[in-house]
Amino acid sequence: MKFHLFILPFLLFACAGTEQENNAEQEETNLDKNDEPTFTGYLSKIPDEKLPFEIDCSTPFFKFDISYKVYEKYIPEGGSTYSKLITEAGHNLVVYTFAGDIINPILYSYDSNGQVIDSLWLYNGSCNGDPWLESSCHTIVREDLTIEMHDTIQHYFFNDTIRRLDSTSLETELYKVNEEGKFAFVSKNTVLLGVEN
Repeated sequence: MKFHLFILPFLLFACAGTEQENNAEQEETNLDKNDEPTFTGYLSKIPDEKLPFEIDCSTPFFKFDISYKVYEKYIPEGGSTYSKLITEAGHNLVVYTFAGDIINPILYSYDSNGQVIDSLWLYNGSCNGDPWLESSCHTIVREDLTIEMHDTIQHYFFNDTIRRLDSTSLETELYKVNEEGKFAFVSKNTVLLGVEN
């Protein structure tokens, strides 16, 4: 009897994992062979993000992966679907992540048929560093569809064996989603925030 009580939680846990996989497979087989998966169907499966949408170098880009296999024709090669941005203007904006030295978020704009209109890398820096430089990115997509990207860059020097901050600068890029769904460049600015002695 004790053996059954011991093994029961493991069986329940194993069955729960396969139930999610079975649901994803069932959804794919529910489509008739003549039915094509629709872009509207794809959008309905993506988790929503309300504006303003903010990300930075510490954003955890991992969510439970919903099976998008049946919708793969809408997904850029190498991309993982992250979220859909809800806009009042009705634009179809989807954030994808791409693997690299860091996770790279890229915003895609689609027409109502699922054709890509435009895409925009959401980091204007690198989110990494070395002993002489550190870069930290922060991006905001606002309700008016203005996209602000900020990259704070800190330069260091070595005095003997001591690492010291030399200077800090802020690079800002602004974009705006226009009526056609394209990401229009607005401006770029670099400001020296401080020089250390």
